[in-house]
Amino acid sequence: MYRKLVITILLALAGLLRLPAQESSERVDSLVRLLSAQKMEIIDDHGNSLRKVTGPARFLHNDTFLICDTALWSVSKAEIEAIGNVRILQNETVLTGDKLTYYIDQDLAEFRGSVVQLEDKDHNMLRTRHLDYNTKDSVAVFQNGGALKDKDGQIIESITGTYDSKIKTFTFTDNVNMFTDSIFVKTTRLVYDTRSGVATFGHMTDAWRDENMLSSNAGWYNRPREVFLFYNNVHGLGETQEAWADSVYYHRNTNEIELLGNAQVTDTTRNVSALAGRIHYLDSTSTLTLTRDPAIVGITQEKDQPADTVYFGADSLVYKTVKRYEIPESTVSAAEKRLEDLGQDAIMTYRQKAAEAAAKAAEEAKKDDPNRPPVLDKKNLNDKDKGKDKDLVKDKDIEKDKKIESPSDNLNIQPTDSLNIPPTDSLALTDSLAVADSTVVEVPKDTTKIGFLTGLKNVRLFRNDIQIACDSLSYNDLDSLIRLYKEPIVWNEIKRQYAADSIYAVIRNNRMEKASLMSEAFIVIEEAPEIYDQIRSTEMLAYFDSTGALRRFDALGDANAVFYLKEDSTFATVNKAESKMLYATFVKGDIDRVYYFDQSKNDAYPLAQLRKDDRLLKGFSWVPEKRPVDPTAVTKLTLRSGEREKYAGRPRAKYRQTDIYYPGYMEGVYKQIAENEAAKKRREQEKATADSLAAAAAKDSLKTATDNLALTDSIAVSDSIKTNVADSLSTVVDSLASVKDTVAAPVLSPKEAARKAKEEARAAKIAAREAKWARLDSLDAAKAKIKAEKKAAKLRKKKLKELKALLRQEEKDRQRLEKYKAAFEAKKAREDAKKKKKEEQEQLPGDAELPAESVEHVDGHGVEVE
Repeated sequence: MYRKLVITILLALAGLLRLPAQESSERVDSLVRLLSAQKMEIIDDHGNSLRKVTGPARFLHNDTFLICDTALWSVSKAEIEAIGNVRILQNETVLTGDKLTYYIDQDLAEFRGSVVQLEDKDHNMLRTRHLDYNTKDSVAVFQNGGALKDKDGQIIESITGTYDSKIKTFTFTDNVNMFTDSIFVKTTRLVYDTRSGVATFGHMTDAWRDENMLSSNAGWYNRPREVFLFYNNVHGLGETQEAWADSVYYHRNTNEIELLGNAQVTDTTRNVSALAGRIHYLDSTSTLTLTRDPAIVGITQEKDQPADTVYFGADSLVYKTVKRYEIPESTVSAAEKRLEDLGQDAIMTYRQKAAEAAAKAAEEAKKDDPNRPPVLDKKNLNDKDKGKDKDLVKDKDIEKDKKIESPSDNLNIQPTDSLNIPPTDSLALTDSLAVADSTVVEVPKDTTKIGFLTGLKNVRLFRNDIQIACDSLSYNDLDSLIRLYKEPIVWNEIKRQYAADSIYAVIRNNRMEKASLMSEAFIVIEEAPEIYDQIRSTEMLAYFDSTGALRRFDALGDANAVFYLKEDSTFATVNKAESKMLYATFVKGDIDRVYYFDQSKNDAYPLAQLRKDDRLLKGFSWVPEKRPVDPTAVTKLTLRSGEREKYAGRPRAKYRQTDIYYPGYMEGVYKQIAENEAAKKRREQEKATADSLAAAAAKDSLKTATDNLALTDSIAVSDSIKTNVADSLSTVVDSLASVKDTVAAPVLSPKEAARKAKEEARAAKIAAREAKWARLDSLDAAKAKIKAEKKAAKLRKKKLKELKALLRQEEKDRQRLEKYKAAFEAKKAREDAKKKKKEEQEQLPGDAELPAESVEHVDGHGVEVE
């Protein structure tokens, strides 16, 4: 008990003794120490005693050094007025100026009037004329304008701001402007953490790069990573584009952009907008990816027609651009082939061939009939030809409602399809043999950007007059074809449904011009509830007019049709037809004429007597529930209206404080940007000029080669004529005929010779291409053979390994068996020996019989003896 009392008293005394020591320490730390000076004197200033320190003077307070040329130290007021080459040094922060007043009791250094500079260890320099620095908290506060410049040339300026030396953070408020890495920023508040290099923006933030502007109410810039984040009501503005999003990431070094949350990008020149929950642009591959309920919305307007809006969406949309010369030739050839196939008019070609065959047959008949008049009656010929294709016009009422005609009624009808576009002739190149001696001119690379669009999963399209649904979609600028895959369905004017395994559609001037339904094509037209006109064929082609209405379709291969015919405005007859091909025209969306070709079969049935199943073709499917009925079926996101005027009117950043404290710096920045832009335009112009000159030179070279080739062919023909004439003159018999035949030899004009050379070049290129493919096929075959041989060798090796393992196992089994047999034989031998011995013992006399066992005691151990 006594011991505990002593310990308690000692602790209490220690506490009492420690308190004065702490107070003394604080009092000592608060003292101002004059560390060095050349001279110090006491002067009187209107009754106030001052210590005048000169030369340079060094003070220490709060672990902070105050250095100056001259100091007036008022001990009574606890103030130091420092004049000339003033510096404050605290840890890694340095303040310099011409004059300051230091209030000792407040730990406050006031810089006024002249320029003061604050510099940290990373050489971030803040300049202003009005700055207060607290030496105890290590916090600087500036007012009336200041500008910060770092070692890399980044600029931040504002009217007011602070710097916290302990956390190495600058805070700028009121009319903040920033320039960093070619980006100009204007905001109301900015916090710059010098340790991480992150600048955080506040409300009303606008950023510019070139003529592009991005606005938000919050964000940050990570300078080491060169990443911007803008969020809270983000808006973007370009020369021809406008964008919105909840947040935007911008990677300055890679030019990668990511828009998140209700994002929209609008191209104001084409009235096209992209909507999505996420829009990602990767500049390195020129790829734009839309996900999270994405859609593309386009506003179209024909002449004298009201505007119409198209909504197109999928689970994900990917659009990328590729320079023309970077596209594989196989891709280009495939596009040309698709366009060429769609450009052909099978029906008109068939009709033309039929007319030519009929004319030829008539000529043959004319030759065989000596009594036939020399002039062919075309009317009779047409009447005769009508037997080849059955005319289905059997009823006047039916003809009035839906005219069904044979193609022979009008064999001279020219195709009305304006899409018969021939593929680009890639073979019109200079014959290398004709220009062997001429200079080879390198054709400039085609840098035209070709767009590729892909829609993946749950593709939907909605427009007032047309809707589409399918699994996936593909489009490119090479052929301007929209290709729909996996159960595609197209609805036109709601009541017309087109379906096939895949559908190709030609889009021009923002409208569908032509569609190809490939494999298992089926068209359904709802005339009334439960009344469906139907056409089924292997392949179909549909043609649309300028308003988007169906004007014609062709069914190619195993065509089957069901048409409902009206009598007195009521559907009364079902017409079922079959033929090899079918051709129909439409007027105002209704069937006008139908033509059947080759082995046509037509039957008419009263509607009331035909069962419902018999009215439907095999494979019939009417699925209005899959049709996108409105824009919300494509995307739930709504289209925003333009706000260009609102944001374009915002004032741009003006660096007035920087011009004061770093005169000429921003002027140099603007000049450098202008020079870079001018150099870029100059390079583009030089490249364009070089490309045009190279193209002109290539064209001249081609023309020269063609002229040379034509001249060569003409000379060759002339020589042939001379030779033939000479030969004919040397022949006496029928010399006149020989000369006539010789003179009649064809002399090619330069144009014809050039055409011939072109055809030969084409044939040579085709042959070279075929040879190339043959070589590739042989290489593939060789590779396949080598692969098969390797596979066979590998299989043989595997079999050999398995065989060896089997042999080893068999040897082990054999050895185990032999060991078992040996053990069995030994055991058997022992048993036989025992048995034999026992038998021998049983045969001996009784008195001579030995005891079964005896024990001999040796050294205390019992030993058994047999």
